Amino acid sequence: MKAFLIIIFFAATVLLSPHAADEAILPIAAQWYFHRGEFAQAERLYERVLATAPNDLRALTDIGVVHLHMERLADAKSDFERALVAQPEDIYCIQSLGYTHFRLHEFTLARAYLERAVQLDPANIQSLHYLGAVCNELGDSKAAECIWEQLKQIDPELFDEL
Repeated sequence: MKAFLIIIFFAATVLLSPHAADEAILPIAAQWYFHRGEFAQAERLYERVLATAPNDLRALTDIGVVHLHMERLADAKSDFERALVAQPEDIYCIQSLGYTHFRLHEFTLARAYLERAVQLDPANIQSLHYLGAVCNELGDSKAAECIWEQLKQIDPELFDEL
């Protein structure tokens, strides 16, 4: 409870007095707003982080996720592309950009990014799941079935529930 009150205090400080707040608390406050579903507030705080640190990988990926939740897919795509410039081999960024292309119905681009994510981490369940969905959308049922089998090998219990 004490930690929660401290976060509320810092979040209020950030919102009420933009110059008085310690910049280090901005990402924490933004995450707090994100988890409460207050995406516009989270976006505003991440934008403040990026104003002073435009290549901050965490802020770029987090604001991208915020934009996904706000259904601002073009903004999310731009955020993840900027994050990849900052960190070209970051699996989460690559996967997130692939997922964003999937949501934009840009399946060929989605497949390329998700295949890259799987190359970097062959056991990443989320990347494989998205890649399987993309292959299915592209009509490549053979690839989708292979991915399904690969997922079963990685986590058989996941499929016991289905």
